[in-house]
Amino acid sequence: ISQFYPLYQPGRYTIKVSYRPLDDGVQFGFWGWVGTLTSQEVSFEIAPPSAHQFNTMLADISIQKMNDEKPWKDPFKRVKVMQICNQLGELRDPRAIQALQKLALYKPEDLEGYSHDFTGSALNALAKFPQRELVPMWIERLNDASMREIAIEALVIIGNPSAIEPLRHLLFGG
Repeated sequence: ISQFYPLYQPGRYTIKVSYRPLDDGVQFGFWGWVGTLTSQEVSFEIAPPSAHQFNTMLADISIQKMNDEKPWKDPFKRVKVMQICNQLGELRDPRAIQALQKLALYKPEDLEGYSHDFTGSALNALAKFPQRELVPMWIERLNDASMREIAIEALVIIGNPSAIEPLRHLLFGG
């Protein structure tokens, strides 16, 4: 195993190793976790976060916390906010939509050029939600060249017929 891929979507996963035979096992490790892989297949489960963990994630991306802590000034805090957005998108829990929408629209004056880190992360997370109530937001984002691609992807995932005309207009003009 040469690279760690973070998985946040709860469920059962199976990793199949097929690049070479596992004679006496393959030593592997990352961070504090080290072991010997002795099988061609490993299965594991990812449990959903507890209510407390989920609420903590929502609190960590709240506008109040953004205003108080200004995480864009600290690269570690900035990355943490972006990771939380990614986790919430993978979880696809509708309770996260409102917090992600607020973060996607968050633009304080002293954001110092990091606006896209936060808005982009929140929009990428929202794009994973197939909720129809997000269609108007995505249609509005079609007019912004920097967000157009993700808006199109989200509208395709949602599959709401009300997006056909705005997409047609974008593609073929007037």
